[in-house]
Amino acid sequence: MRCGNAPADMVGVERSYLMRSLYFLSWMFGIFFSTVAIGQFPTLILFVGLYLKFWGNFGWKTIAIYVTGSIVFLLVMFNEIVPVLWHEPPWLPSFFV
Repeated sequence: MRCGNAPADMVGVERSYLMRSLYFLSWMFGIFFSTVAIGQFPTLILFVGLYLKFWGNFGWKTIAIYVTGSIVFLLVMFNEIVPVLWHEPPWLPSFFV
């Protein structure tokens, strides 16, 4: 993809770079829309698991350890130490009663 009148060797974006950027952008949109649909806490946990599987190519045992650690960290840090208001959609039951 070229921009302007500059020669191709001076200005340009490789197609593979553009595709990786669009892939990352699709992950960000997915996080946003799943936050709206299922809430912030489950989306963060889901993102940790999917990130480790698809971007890190980790095994399921490692993913389970990291997801469990993320759940514990988020619950302790953001519910007990620094209470925050999690986004929860009104059509789903609350995780934090």
